[in-house]
Amino acid sequence: MDKERRRFLRAPLSLTIKYHNPESIVIEEAFTGIMGGGGLFIETFHPLPVNDVITMELFLPGDVGKTVIEGMIVWNRREYEGDISPGMGVKFTNITLKDKKKISDLVARTLGGKGEGGL
Repeated sequence: MDKERRRFLRAPLSLTIKYHNPESIVIEEAFTGIMGGGGLFIETFHPLPVNDVITMELFLPGDVGKTVIEGMIVWNRREYEGDISPGMGVKFTNITLKDKKKISDLVARTLGGKGEGGL
């Protein structure tokens, strides 16, 4: 049995994302690689340091406005590992229940209608 049990389903989702840390006025733009109700992976050649807090803006399919979420970098990879992209794993730290549900529903639709195990 796998020792790591994820609380949320994840799905490969390539969405444009804009993000910045509180000290930066520069807004970076990149793509998500994988997304779930608890966080996401941002593909980038310039990942931020672990424990940095960022504000992310993304436009979810079928949603009218932008979704703004705060998160913390929990790991990063600066180079390709085989065919795995460089980037950073982000854990959501400040997200509304409504936005978490929107993301969980999107993941479920992407995975072919499989249900999400809780919020």
